[in-house]
Amino acid sequence: MKDLLSKLSIQKADISFRSLSKRDRLIWEPEFADLLHYYENICKSWHEKRRNEFLMGRYLVHKTFKEKGFSFWSSPVDIGKKREPLFNPQVSASLTHNESFVVFAMTRERSCLGIDIESKGRIKQSLEKQFLRSEDVALLEGFGPADGHSYADALTLIFSAKEACYKALFPYVQEYFGFQDAFVKEINLESKTFSIEVTKEFDRLNNHYSPDGPLIVKGAYLEDEFNIFSYIDGVQEGVRKLTP
Repeated sequence: MKDLLSKLSIQKADISFRSLSKRDRLIWEPEFADLLHYYENICKSWHEKRRNEFLMGRYLVHKTFKEKGFSFWSSPVDIGKKREPLFNPQVSASLTHNESFVVFAMTRERSCLGIDIESKGRIKQSLEKQFLRSEDVALLEGFGPADGHSYADALTLIFSAKEACYKALFPYVQEYFGFQDAFVKEINLESKTFSIEVTKEFDRLNNHYSPDGPLIVKGAYLEDEFNIFSYIDGVQEGVRKLTP
């Protein structure tokens, strides 16, 4: 997956994708000491696994900001009401992790940006009713071994695409929405792209922007033997202007 993300970073010149394998030893350099102390105070009562994932994510964020030359690299990334990271307004950014990787993406552009990485096989069929709509189920019926994808992999992709969609839109709509508020309209196995229609109506969009049909969010995905990585990079239809 790290190799795939590296290639993606080259293709997406305006977006920086960075990843850490959880097998890598995490060493906070001395210059990050104050940040480490700040974050350890936040997560000191958490379970060890959750604490380590949190610290790895924050390390990756600050390391990327510093290498990109941002003056705010040493400013803490706080946590919002929905437990989302509150990044500096000079960038659009998103953070995700699974059992194996922590991945961070950022761009200097003001655009929708959402990423999600999932382990194949983690999403069980018993959870389908929690995140699938009838439209998703109809789409899933088109997947099978002949396409090189198992039903379980397709299930994981839909889950991951919806997670990325939520992360991309939340900074703009400032409103929680769930898996039942959107459905995956299309998955193109050849181009590894997808589109999602968001059916929930958001007060912020209705009050400040001009709707122009349903809100369609487009994204793409990468996969290897063990992981599926979905990303939304600012392509949306149905709203003429979408800025924080």
